[in-house]
Amino acid sequence: MSVGDLKTDGQKGNNFPWQLKMLKGLQGIYNTLVNIYNVIITSLNVSIIGPLGQRRCDQSVSTTLCNDQANVSILPGINSVVGNKDMAYYIGGTSKLLTLSIYNQDTANSILVSTDVASSYVSVPPGVTINFDAGGLVNYFDPTQIYIDQNTATLYPLIIYTYIL
Repeated sequence: MSVGDLKTDGQKGNNFPWQLKMLKGLQGIYNTLVNIYNVIITSLNVSIIGPLGQRRCDQSVSTTLCNDQANVSILPGINSVVGNKDMAYYIGGTSKLLTLSIYNQDTANSILVSTDVASSYVSVPPGVTINFDAGGLVNYFDPTQIYIDQNTATLYPLIIYTYIL
């Protein structure tokens, strides 16, 4: 039920005034706790019953992925890249790459990154980080497609990633 379950014939069936007063009352309680008692509510345990699925931002609830979402264990990793390696070298060719951050920690030399099986490369300047995020468990990157080339950098690029087997 939403605020303002409206019908067009007068106030019959219209619970908007009652729902609005309830929402204002809850906001007043929250404001009192924060302003007078200096209580900050940082976490609430709730059960979302519906609607589930993708919604517009103003109709959605922010969530955080957990490491066992959908009964799949999400694995983290961090490594230095020496030479020219694809991500399959670090996580295996059949794994699904969920996120990847590549940091060029060198102060003078660029590194190279490819997302098309080393057909072409983009130069990543010193001190720059690039991030890849597949956007959830149903989306992923093929680790055999992404190559990182240390190039002439004397300090090895750092990679931080999450993946599923």
